[in-house]
Amino acid sequence: MNHKVRSGIFAVVFVMMLSHLAQGTQSWTVWGWLVLQFLVYPHLIYLWGRYAEDPTRAEMRALLLDPLLIGGWLAWLGFPLWISFPVAIGTLISISLYRGTRGTLQALAALIVGAAVVMVLDRPHFEPQTDGLTTALSMLALSAYLLMVAEGARQRGLKLRAAREELRSKEQALQRQLDANRVLQQQLQEQANRDPLTGLFNRRYLDATMERELARCQRESQPLSLLVMDIDHFKRINDEHGHPAGDEVLRQVAQLLAGRARNSDVVCRYGGEEYLVLLPNMTAHTALVRAEAAGQIIRAETADQPVFPFAADEDIISGAAVEEIVALAAVEPVVARVPRHAVAERVAGPVDMARPD
Repeated sequence: MNHKVRSGIFAVVFVMMLSHLAQGTQSWTVWGWLVLQFLVYPHLIYLWGRYAEDPTRAEMRALLLDPLLIGGWLAWLGFPLWISFPVAIGTLISISLYRGTRGTLQALAALIVGAAVVMVLDRPHFEPQTDGLTTALSMLALSAYLLMVAEGARQRGLKLRAAREELRSKEQALQRQLDANRVLQQQLQEQANRDPLTGLFNRRYLDATMERELARCQRESQPLSLLVMDIDHFKRINDEHGHPAGDEVLRQVAQLLAGRARNSDVVCRYGGEEYLVLLPNMTAHTALVRAEAAGQIIRAETADQPVFPFAADEDIISGAAVEEIVALAAVEPVVARVPRHAVAERVAGPVDMARPD
């Protein structure tokens, strides 16, 4: 129990008992014990708990010692009604605030034990009457105590609500931060897997994806083809129109390839003017047909752009397709074996990635 709370409660009880005992003649021993119990005892308990090895355990013991002593005083006084009821109920409420129902039952037992011990040692008697002043003080004390408990509960409720609001606000802020971090991670992952010039996937992503797609196609007994394409005469574009124009050509070709790709296709910029398209569930023959169609589409889309220096019957892209990939191998040997010629005129046979050079 808080030191100030215990001291205040015991001081109020002291005033109530002082008013009651003042009606008769009491010895100095009684007054001394009264002062020691209700004015000195709370401070001694405080010092005991403060310097104990386990302050919490010491306070729990004190919470049971309080009703034990009070029960003895009430029995010695003869259980005056308007002193016994407020003091007993106040003691039980105070302990229940700290220890709950179990603590309340223990405190009630301590009250009964304390009263029983005094009744055994002294002649039992019952004097429930109190004078008007003592009754008024007792009623006032009980009312003030209940209001104090209610205000304390209200203050604790407000603090708990404020703590919950603060916790909820921090949780929301943390969730927003986690969402922002997740978005940032996704953006960083996307940037790490994308070619900054064309926006296509890069070689790093192709290497990681090929292993996954190969396992899936093998599991489902489906073909996996790799289409390699590059832009013819790209050096002439850079020489005659400058590198910014060459970059624009790379971007436009990339957009056209990506726009014609299926959702399952992986379109990558392999390096320079080379593009690789990973084609799950597609045979080499179909992949070569797509390569020829891509060249025709690019020619049609860029016919009126002077930066594309090609004649009407001249191929813009060249490429080859890898037939079924039956085992995982490096991409570089496959790309090195692909002929750099026009698709329509010179298409090499399918290249098997499992076959060594």
